[in-house]
Amino acid sequence: MGDYTTSTFDPSNETDFWTYQEIATNYVGTLTNGSGRWATWWANLVMPIPANDNFTNAIALGDSIGTTNGTTVRASRETGEPNHAGNTNSPSVWYKWTAPTNGSASLNVANVLGNNLDTILAVYTGTNVSGLTLVTNSHGGSSGSKVVFTASGGTTYRIAVAGFNGSFGDFSLDWVQPSSPMFTLQPRGFDVVAGTNVTFTAAAIGIPDPAYQWTFNGTNVSGATSSSYTKSNVQTNDTGNCTVVATNSSGAVTSSVAHLQVYVSATPLLSYPSYFSNQFRMVVSGVTGAQYVVEASTN
Repeated sequence: MGDYTTSTFDPSNETDFWTYQEIATNYVGTLTNGSGRWATWWANLVMPIPANDNFTNAIALGDSIGTTNGTTVRASRETGEPNHAGNTNSPSVWYKWTAPTNGSASLNVANVLGNNLDTILAVYTGTNVSGLTLVTNSHGGSSGSKVVFTASGGTTYRIAVAGFNGSFGDFSLDWVQPSSPMFTLQPRGFDVVAGTNVTFTAAAIGIPDPAYQWTFNGTNVSGATSSSYTKSNVQTNDTGNCTVVATNSSGAVTSSVAHLQVYVSATPLLSYPSYFSNQFRMVVSGVTGAQYVVEASTN
């Protein structure tokens, strides 16, 4: 028994792939020289092309930030397609992204390790592949390509990822339109007794997500770089002001001041009673969160 298999491409159509197989099996009946059973089998295997090979099938990218994977393997060029980065042999795949707002936008193509894609990244406006207006482009080579441009809110940008001089391979595409941080939760202050543990908490939003740095009395606190900051076993000399700075690539913002007041004990301070409009009045000053009992007598 044995078999013979061969495969070939149609030279005029790289996606037209044929396979042929000849199969020999056990003989039937009386064995004579050259007797036996054999058969042939052939098939046309359809090789996939990228779903977004054509401009009209561009994959939509959403939101202000994201990442996706793609390939230029078996990508092609369309009639009237621009020469991306000036290269006449730049088979491409297409994406489209509508800017959520005005501001700087960044696109980055990273070459997947191990392939031979010499990357081109190009950004256009327009609705027809033969009538596009170039916004920006980059030929970054095998290390990837990056572009930064000022986007207009509501404008749809056409993005081509291409291979220079016919190169092809897999890639990742990242995009971001950053926005400055904004606090959605401000830290609050505390009045506490010495020995208490105090946790300040804040929350900020932005694109990309902000990083945090807490300060106390104007000095950065080492290691306090999350959305909360705890001071343990506070003493009276820990009295002071706390803030947090939220930072991303688009800017920085400082929170409101949260004051920490530390008392030796929870003993309340009483003002001398006063008589006014047929009522006795006094003021009790104490520690936030402590429980006090106020008793009064007519005698």
